Amino acid sequence: MHWGQSRYGGVMFSNNARPIDSIQLTNPTPWQIKYLGQFKYTFFFGTLGPEQNFSNTQISGGKLSFMPAPFLEFAIARTIIFGGTGSPEASALDIFKEFFGYRGQTQFDPVNPSANLSNAISGFEMRFVIPPLQNLNLYAEFYFDDFAIDRILTSFAQDSAITAGFYLPRLDNRGSLSLRVE
Repeated sequence: MHWGQSRYGGVMFSNNARPIDSIQLTNPTPWQIKYLGQFKYTFFFGTLGPEQNFSNTQISGGKLSFMPAPFLEFAIARTIIFGGTGSPEASALDIFKEFFGYRGQTQFDPVNPSANLSNAISGFEMRFVIPPLQNLNLYAEFYFDDFAIDRILTSFAQDSAITAGFYLPRLDNRGSLSLRVE
């Protein structure tokens, strides 16, 4: 799975990991919604395999991307990692609530992290393309681990991953040189 603004993936998923055994639901071509632009979604459910701390840990997530204009793209995404052999017991309702932001426990327990039901990663991405400048792409990703609104400053300072960069697909008129800086 490859989610992100960069060529090789992003903060949430990249092409540098074990493939996820999963079931995915997505629209292969974006939907056009009048006055709002193009929309694309992906939802998935899978397993991270036997190599995890809790063997056969499960992962589920979703991403919604939309382009209100041909030169502007936004996306929001959320995944949770849960379950597996030896993990804390949780019902399907507990996992459903955790996916939509309700934590079964109010605080992360740093002394005993395995007592938490899931690990949630949430965030957003954006891309701005400037066609007159050889289609210069300016992009950024902002993702948070177990984001909590009641500790928003701590979430930004300690639990975030931010990637920003630009991509110039054509440095010369032939298109044989490009430039990416992140």
